[in-house]
Amino acid sequence: MEKFYELVIRHRKIIFAVFIGIAVICAMAQKFVSVNYDMNSYLPEDSPSTVALDVMEDEFDGGIPNARVLIYNVTVPEALSYKEKLGEIDGVTDVTWLDDAVTEKQVQILKKTSSIRNSFF
Repeated sequence: MEKFYELVIRHRKIIFAVFIGIAVICAMAQKFVSVNYDMNSYLPEDSPSTVALDVMEDEFDGGIPNARVLIYNVTVPEALSYKEKLGEIDGVTDVTWLDDAVTEKQVQILKKTSSIRNSFF
């Protein structure tokens, strides 16, 4: 290990120049690198996850949700207000919440039923 240290110290200018050269090459090559955000493309075509995602795309009109927002200690009307505000953000195509599956009356019933309520709230 000492020989390695001595070599680095003795040839520090060359090593520094090589480092700078590689950094410049990497900086220029950065524009040729793309990021694939489609996680489905990494899975085999016949995997259960891929099949399930394909079924979801066929069954639902919008894209598959890719963000989840959790807001603590809000009432149902406040949650609906947040849902509306989130839907107004540029790039947001759809916001799904509990009211898309059940009515507000059903939500009130769920709140009163403790065993069910604990699984939702």
